[in-house]
Amino acid sequence: MPDLVGATSHLTNAEYIRLHANAPPNKLREVVFVRILPSDDVDYLKKLVRDVGGLGYAFKFFWCDNSKSDYGRTWIQYCCHHDAYRCLKWIFDEVEKNHKLARERAERAADKKQLEEMSTLTTDLSEQMEDDGATGDTNIIRQLLHYPSKEYCGSRYVAVAAIRNSPRCLELLLSRGALDPNMIVNEQSTTAAHLAAVRDNVECLRVLGSGQCSNLDETHDAVDETSHGEGFNETKTWQADWAKVNAIGETALHVACRSGSLKSLRYFAGILLQQAAHAMNGAQDETNTVDFSIRSSNGMCCVAEAAKHNQSGVISLLSETICEVLAVEVSRPSPQDALCSPVSFLQSQSTPATIKTNRRRAQSEPLNFASKKKISTPRSHGENTTSQCLPSFVVNLNLRSSFKADDYQSPVHVAAKYGSCDAIEALFDSEHCDVTMRDSMGQTALHVATSNNQADVCQMIVLLAKNFEEDFDVVDILGRTPLYIACLNGFASVGRILLGPSRWRVLCNERRKSPSHEDVAHRPPLHAAVANNHVETVRVLLDYGVEVEQKDNEGRSALSVAAKLGYLDMCHLLIEYGASVNTRSSRNGPTPYAKARKYKHHKVADLIYDMGGR
Repeated sequence: MPDLVGATSHLTNAEYIRLHANAPPNKLREVVFVRILPSDDVDYLKKLVRDVGGLGYAFKFFWCDNSKSDYGRTWIQYCCHHDAYRCLKWIFDEVEKNHKLARERAERAADKKQLEEMSTLTTDLSEQMEDDGATGDTNIIRQLLHYPSKEYCGSRYVAVAAIRNSPRCLELLLSRGALDPNMIVNEQSTTAAHLAAVRDNVECLRVLGSGQCSNLDETHDAVDETSHGEGFNETKTWQADWAKVNAIGETALHVACRSGSLKSLRYFAGILLQQAAHAMNGAQDETNTVDFSIRSSNGMCCVAEAAKHNQSGVISLLSETICEVLAVEVSRPSPQDALCSPVSFLQSQSTPATIKTNRRRAQSEPLNFASKKKISTPRSHGENTTSQCLPSFVVNLNLRSSFKADDYQSPVHVAAKYGSCDAIEALFDSEHCDVTMRDSMGQTALHVATSNNQADVCQMIVLLAKNFEEDFDVVDILGRTPLYIACLNGFASVGRILLGPSRWRVLCNERRKSPSHEDVAHRPPLHAAVANNHVETVRVLLDYGVEVEQKDNEGRSALSVAAKLGYLDMCHLLIEYGASVNTRSSRNGPTPYAKARKYKHHKVADLIYDMGGR
């Protein structure tokens, strides 16, 4: 076999590949996808395509690189993957040039049939365009981006450019291909804005929201009007819809807050400030708007998403954004100044004036459960001044997330529920968050953290809320304090944290979740732990110094409750800590020994009898 390398040493690489015996198209694809496009070497690409027989040959034999899949990956997808802007622009230019030459030849030949069936690609492309209903589309680049499948290729190119942070390629796709920036790219109804936000690719977000062609990088070729192609309308603009939601109702703002994309959020904050400047001067700007009050399908607002995923940096940034918006309102610029040069969140170097707001305070006194009237959700003493003076689309750190029709929580409750300690700290540090808000159950953040056994969050709230100690013993709509909930569920570690700031003598009027709200018991936290046989929790309470002889509203001691229920280990523990075995209930009721005998708890009765009980 002759030495092909020596015999063809005078040939170019492309010519040598064509002479090789083993699948020339595969070899050619490997050179293009591995060597040329990653380095954006457009000169090498021009030479290679010219040597192998032109762009038509290239498209015909190595357009897709994977025959096992439905369509494979094309040149355009690889360009978007590697941000090969020069190569992609040259491909578009060549396609448009060949298309224009073919049209001129067809017009000179006056062949109507040839003019209708004319294509710069292959016959298969013409048939595919007819099947997709693309016949008559004068934009050849748009036809190219929809080949071989309109649903597959166009959306895939936009998605790859957004994920890989290829803003220049993305701009070419939108401008010259006239693609819709809000097109769905997968089965989850995701758009390019969602993908760019989750990857924090702010330059792609700028392209999607620019609404016009722009030169992103002065060191590269500008997208001039002469290169737009025959089907491009010079007045055509595009713009992403920031309120577009995916399958679970999330906007790009939700995705950015959830993933902690601070650069993307700063971009959205700049748009928000422009909206605020327009709104405060009576102008309506319906294009390129953001709304931080939109809730997803599960009822979560943007701030709640950040709180759920412990994105403290996002919460701090949103709090600063509120200060910026308030500063814009206080300054009250003239209409011309507001429209022409609104205060920019990204470019402003001056620190805005600190705007002090009044926090809404939860009621510290227990609710009146003696009344038989329907119990409503507790209301705060005053309204937050920040939410009153700002437009509805502005960030609101107190916006309630509705999970069900009768169930809602604020971001501080969401952070407490999911154990987001950093988010809790950021919310407490903000002057625009009411950390004492109540949810639909009348619970504070400390209630929610306790109910979900979030010991770290409880510790954080206790440390941060030193000035709000009166709120540690507020009761929810069912009459329970946080300490009572911890004892009721046997959360010993949480109970140990709450025993310091809470008042363990508070009697809680626990109520059933029923329309009648019948009373279960008016008892202290110790009795709740005893009644549910949480031995370790009772040990923590007694070690801390809780009185073992305290009684509930009916005069029953803890030992009396344990003896009635037959809890042998609990009786051992209470007697060990000095509980009296002969203490009667109110109105000269039975002793613990008599209760144990009455309910046939013989082992408990024997224990109390041995300790002197009668």
